[in-house]
Amino acid sequence: GAIVINGEIGFRDMDVFQPHQVRKKRAVYDRLLGMADAGVPVPAFRNLRLAELAEGVEPEIRMKNRQGMAWRIAEGRTCEPLPTMMNRGDNET
Repeated sequence: GAIVINGEIGFRDMDVFQPHQVRKKRAVYDRLLGMADAGVPVPAFRNLRLAELAEGVEPEIRMKNRQGMAWRIAEGRTCEPLPTMMNRGDNET
């Protein structure tokens, strides 16, 4: 009884439930172009319609995504720091 569905739910309904995921997928193509601009290896994706999805994004946003990725690479901001290992004895009291 925690979740009540009063009608049919289709695949496109997920766009409403997780709009951030839609924005992220639409940004991938231009971020890959930014990677190429920065001269780093670019992964290849098949059957995801990334270029097609990017066409629905405003040109200013597309350029921001592309330039932003190239800038992050140039600044070394595309990698997360490795987690530090804690000595188990440090946490014991």
